[in-house]
Amino acid sequence: MYAYIKLSGRFNESFLPWQSETLNWKAIRHQFKFTVVMASIDFLDYFYFGILMIMGGSFGTKDSVVNLALQQTSAIIYYMFVGISQTGVVYVANSVGEQHPNKAKNYGQVAFYVVYAIVALFILLFILFGQNWVELWVVEPETQLYTLKVFNLYTFIKLPGTALVWASLITLKGCEKQRLAAITAVIIDYFVGLPAAWLLAFKFDMKVYGIWLSVTMIAWILGINYQIQIWRLDWEDVIHKAQKEISKSSKKLE
Repeated sequence: MYAYIKLSGRFNESFLPWQSETLNWKAIRHQFKFTVVMASIDFLDYFYFGILMIMGGSFGTKDSVVNLALQQTSAIIYYMFVGISQTGVVYVANSVGEQHPNKAKNYGQVAFYVVYAIVALFILLFILFGQNWVELWVVEPETQLYTLKVFNLYTFIKLPGTALVWASLITLKGCEKQRLAAITAVIIDYFVGLPAAWLLAFKFDMKVYGIWLSVTMIAWILGINYQIQIWRLDWEDVIHKAQKEISKSSKKLE
């Protein structure tokens, strides 16, 4: 790959060769610590959902099938949110780098509307084809009714809360506030989400419905928390820090 880049002559303007300044051990250590912290937080976040899925598989065949069906459906929607989020973060971050806070806010609002438009579309599809979708997963009428009950919770209550989380993260990540958002998520997941899931699923005997009810609660708690973080943003400080980072990067390239 390196040989092709050098010999083709097509990347002379975009390729930055390694120099002695490239191996800046202080910067490498700083990036390593940042990466380890964020990777650990992401691991804990996914591990939390892993625990919930294990819990959901401990109630017998009916609940396990319902849990699996909802988990796979949720994964489909998750990747839709990821795509919108990554695009929105780029626009918000670029606007911050250009020192246009109002433009960054506008992009955040547009992304917010797009996320909820996607949610509205999924809700409409579920209203029209929800029964057909459930029948793809389960055959027994009794299990279908239970599956439909859990899907109703997810579609009409949990999904709008999840949309609020993703829409808020677009602005927070674009303003380099992803660490605080991630730490907040882990704290709420483990100190509120897991106890609530255990109580609802086992103590109140709500089983898989109780687990997804706890996930729904957490989605709304996180979404509201993130909105408060956005409301408290000091945009002048955000712009100042962004310019400081840009200045550092420019000096390294000189």
